[in-house]
Amino acid sequence: MWNGLRVAVLIVFLPPVFATTSSAQVRHIQNERSPIATAVWAGTTLYLSGQLPNPTTPGDAASGKAAVYGDTQQQSESALQKIEALLKEQGLGFSNVVMMHVYLVGDPKMGGRMDFAGMMASYTKHFGTKEQPNKPARTTVQVAALATPGALVEIEVIAVRPRTGRRLGRSRNVRPADSGLLALGRSRLRLTAFRPILLHPNGHSLAHRRRHDGAPTHLGRAAIAKRCGFASRSACGASEQLRKRATDRGLLEL
Repeated sequence: MWNGLRVAVLIVFLPPVFATTSSAQVRHIQNERSPIATAVWAGTTLYLSGQLPNPTTPGDAASGKAAVYGDTQQQSESALQKIEALLKEQGLGFSNVVMMHVYLVGDPKMGGRMDFAGMMASYTKHFGTKEQPNKPARTTVQVAALATPGALVEIEVIAVRPRTGRRLGRSRNVRPADSGLLALGRSRLRLTAFRPILLHPNGHSLAHRRRHDGAPTHLGRAAIAKRCGFASRSACGASEQLRKRATDRGLLEL
């Protein structure tokens, strides 16, 4: 009995960071020509370095002619197209962008004020549309200058790859409020409303992420058996049989 209770306590108090931060894999997307990474993967999150626009008219070093980049709207569109291409290389798109930082230099033609409307004219082509309705969180600021002379826009984004695998959810005999994870102790079973990260094959230890409201929901073995379609607690037999039925019904994710 106490072994089962000890597992239940572990489920309630295990910190969420245990299953996320410590297991995140970091991968750098970089080349030898640049002093910074183009992007960095940290788990399922992609941090993309700031992108400057491509010039509409390249500069000429021999004659000392500076490159021409266009106005804020043109530069914003160029930067966003570069971001879209980089996201695509990583199997992502604008719909995966969760955070955006926009840095605007004041346009000399506007008296040194940033052209926010020009940036938005390009931004709204790619976010909040019928084809791509997702909108990121965003910060837009005016800066004195950017690293590239003549550039008025630099944009950086953070994108997240959706988790894959079977999701916990509804099944024929399970109410939405009962969806969650079966935690198996040596002598007790508990249905807890947590999204699972890992369940050890022996069913005695697990790591998990706490649900957003942090409130666990415990059901006794009889209630779990009923959710799994057994007529009574005794009808389910051994724990392994109940475990298999719960797995098939989507209550348990290994």
